[in-house]
Amino acid sequence: QSVSVYDRSSQATIPLRDCGYAIHSGAWAGRLLSSIDLVVVSPGFPEHSDPVRQAQAAGIEVISELEFGTQQLTVPYVAVTGTNGKTTVAYLIESILLKAGFKTGVIGTINYRYNDQTFENPVTTPESLDLQRMLSDMLRSGISHVVMEVSSHAIDLQRIRGCWFDVAVFINLSQDHLDFHGDMQSYWLSKQRLFTDYLVEGPKRAQALAVINCNNASGEELAQKLTVPVLTIGRGPNATIRVHNTVYGPGSITGQ
Repeated sequence: QSVSVYDRSSQATIPLRDCGYAIHSGAWAGRLLSSIDLVVVSPGFPEHSDPVRQAQAAGIEVISELEFGTQQLTVPYVAVTGTNGKTTVAYLIESILLKAGFKTGVIGTINYRYNDQTFENPVTTPESLDLQRMLSDMLRSGISHVVMEVSSHAIDLQRIRGCWFDVAVFINLSQDHLDFHGDMQSYWLSKQRLFTDYLVEGPKRAQALAVINCNNASGEELAQKLTVPVLTIGRGPNATIRVHNTVYGPGSITGQ
């Protein structure tokens, strides 16, 4: 990969030059757009400036430094979506990872937590900038795995843009959030985009895995259309993981 840095101040880019990057001081050179694949802008850079507008007009992706930074990280991300049960599943995954000795961060409906720190949350999935900052803080503190509840609002509003998941879990779909989506079909399409846009098409797609609860028609439909490996869970004979003789007790659920 070739990286070029543009800055009006040559002094500000000396550390980058010392690392071997090509430095171009002075005004933005729009003629170079033909050789650019990605534009990364610094915090506070005007979103309506000429470089951003020209890049977008040319169909070149424009992202922030924070977004770019988290894309370069290899820490496993696990996404959990569904109308009901996201928080329960996120807690279960967290407990398994912690028991296995992994330092785990969780972003979810109850709170955001990592390294014995807990933070209140206004929404299930934070706004994009808040999310990228949180992920950056987690990773700097040594977190090795991230579990994230992903709402349909977060998908449609692009709050998870720049988050490429290793595993995505689908639980179920039932009527909810129609004040935002308008109808069930739009709601369902939003949920699917976690898999079709952020799992199947992401840079981690070579090792991506979808985990689908097939005890509902939506799960069966989703499992059949994905092009990444799918681990199905359910009571049906074709499920990869099946549960038999389930017993529900006041403090536990057991089965085979």
